Amino acid sequence: MDINDPRVLKVMRERFNETLLSDDHHDALVFVRNVDDVVPERIKTGAMSEEVAEEYYDMQRVMKYVCLPSLPQTEIIKLFKEAIAYPLLDPHINLKEKLKTLMLTIPEFSSRDALRAQLKEALAANEERIGESHITVSSKTEYPTIGNWIRKYISLFGNNPTNTVQLNQFFVSDRDVQKLDPEERHMLRELVDVYEYLKFSSQTPEGLEDPLLVNLGGDLKVLRGDKFEDIKPPAEIDRIVDEIFDELDKEKKPASGIAPAVAGSMPARQVAPSFVMRDIALAAHQLLERTNGDAEAVRNELDKGLRSQKTQEVLGSLLLLVQLGRFDRILVDDERFRKIVETDLRTEGRSDKLDGLRINPRAPHFLARFLKVALEKTLSLDENSALDFGSKLDSLAGGTIGTIVITEGESKRWNV
Repeated sequence: MDINDPRVLKVMRERFNETLLSDDHHDALVFVRNVDDVVPERIKTGAMSEEVAEEYYDMQRVMKYVCLPSLPQTEIIKLFKEAIAYPLLDPHINLKEKLKTLMLTIPEFSSRDALRAQLKEALAANEERIGESHITVSSKTEYPTIGNWIRKYISLFGNNPTNTVQLNQFFVSDRDVQKLDPEERHMLRELVDVYEYLKFSSQTPEGLEDPLLVNLGGDLKVLRGDKFEDIKPPAEIDRIVDEIFDELDKEKKPASGIAPAVAGSMPARQVAPSFVMRDIALAAHQLLERTNGDAEAVRNELDKGLRSQKTQEVLGSLLLLVQLGRFDRILVDDERFRKIVETDLRTEGRSDKLDGLRINPRAPHFLARFLKVALEKTLSLDENSALDFGSKLDSLAGGTIGTIVITEGESKRWNV
């Protein structure tokens, strides 16, 4: 395909617009990497003009913001330093929400705060302009670069979070702000909003990206930002509980604490699973009561369980996600778990599969790889126990997630 051809360029523009409008994270990432792979070589060989190449690079910069959580941190910092003007202007890109999703991919809160600091530094060094007139920064006349606007803002309000009254007063009465046209003022407002988000620590209620479930006087509420929100249990909660226990009620916990063997699940010579399925069902039930079936909250519990290597919490979370019909989307909806698969593919020398993961993260072989890593490498379950649990998820899903565990006679293997 000759991407220098005007007809191809027209198609690429259409795809770019579709991806931007739909906020399609995966298509955006494919676009970004394809430009990296193709355009530099075409320029080098003279097969593409600088003008056409720059148009591709312009589209690529926008697509990088669409797929921001999947980019390396060094690339994100570079974007904030050199090319943040467009997403401040485009209504289809919610930059603050992209940043929140990015932070959720970083397990350690201290590392999130370190990235926040680097992004603030990058903005302070950004030389893109908002407006044409000079601005006053600490009694000095400066060009209206993003970095200088940030410095002006800090000189007025400091590095602590700014309250709404101060913020509104700044936009209503500041002389430099009044010189901006409506579009430029919108850009500045978005910039300040992003900068205010970066001021908070992920270790405070206001800056915490993970919704926090709390019990207030017997009522379950979720803390999002600095506000408590009521949780309304979905109508299907009782049905989900019934389905879990109908499926697993026959598996009684034996006195020895070892789960009974399931017919045909493994050769007789192999050890019994190192977990009890009924206990896992109980864990899923308790998790359901705590989260009221909110898939995001369940995924957060799964992430915490993996980080603390708590087998029952992890298996209960996975079981509940299957019953909620959300397990097949786990690599689509949550960057934290997709990165687990990406890391394993690289470690196993299968980097050639990374594009496939980005394009179709719901494929059964990627879900199987995630389970294999989570259960065997993170939780240190023996292979037979891990495969037995994977088989049960297959069974409970009723074919909706494809085949995760392949059974061949008396043996089983992951579908990776």
